[in-house]
Amino acid sequence: MATERIVQYGCKVCGRRIEVTRTGDVYEEPVYCCGLETVEASVPSAPSAPAAKKKAVKKAAPKAKKKAVKKKAAKKALKKTAAKKKAVKKAVKKAVKKAVKKAVKTKKKAVKKRK
Repeated sequence: MATERIVQYGCKVCGRRIEVTRTGDVYEEPVYCCGLETVEASVPSAPSAPAAKKKAVKKAAPKAKKKAVKKKAAKKALKKTAAKKKAVKKAVKKAVKKAVKKAVKTKKKAVKKRK
């Protein structure tokens, strides 16, 4: 019994893949697509054997830069909000002090009037 061999061809014009099954020692005729002869593409000889997968290498540099920029922006925003909160606290303290002083003055005036 003759072994089957799968040959894959690719068209340079449209990019279509054509699979041709060959059995035994048969004369291979050229395969045409889009009016041109197709080019044989590389295919593993044993279709049942899985191809070894390569791990994709991630580029960390752009992400790291983006993260650094985001961190800087977050810190800047945090500093601004902290400064605003501090200013508000200071203003509130000042207002409270003023109100307390005013209340004390009015009490002193009221005490003086009674005497």
